[in-house]
Amino acid sequence: MQVKNLCLNQLEVLTKIDSGYPEWKVNILRHLSSADLNIARIRLNNGEISRTDFLSEVRKAMALVQEGLKCKSCVKIDRTKGPVSWDDLVSELSDSSYMSDASINL
Repeated sequence: MQVKNLCLNQLEVLTKIDSGYPEWKVNILRHLSSADLNIARIRLNNGEISRTDFLSEVRKAMALVQEGLKCKSCVKIDRTKGPVSWDDLVSELSDSSYMSDASINL
């Protein structure tokens, strides 16, 4: 439960600073998803929730994973070389795994 609370607190604070899909969000969402799954498994084993409720919790955790995939699939543009031309941007989009990662359905 402490890991879940820590992840939620980090998301709340860091989202105020950087609200898009930054790379740090991938790790936090991964840990949050894992914590949610572990908590749901423990609650199922203790008889606190039904199998239906457990599966609902699994779906919610997988939604966090899907959101994390959005963060990983964002295109990173190297702006240290100066202004980015339209052709460079198109090239970056073509070379990235954006479409393959973003089209994964869980």
